[in-house]
Amino acid sequence: MVRTVNVTGSVWDAGKKRAAQDQVSRSHAIGLPIEAYTNNLVDLDTITAQLDALHDGAE
Repeated sequence: MVRTVNVTGSVWDAGKKRAAQDQVSRSHAIGLPIEAYTNNLVDLDTITAQLDALHDGAE
């Protein structure tokens, strides 16, 4: 199976950094969160609300 996902440069760079930390490929590092989301293991609404709250508290 071939999967293709377009990501921004900053996501690619973050994936590169994480891949080096975990000693895995960039595709693996970037793909894990995507797979978790598609398997309903990640609640993006909750994460977004938490990040918004953190941002609002920083101002």
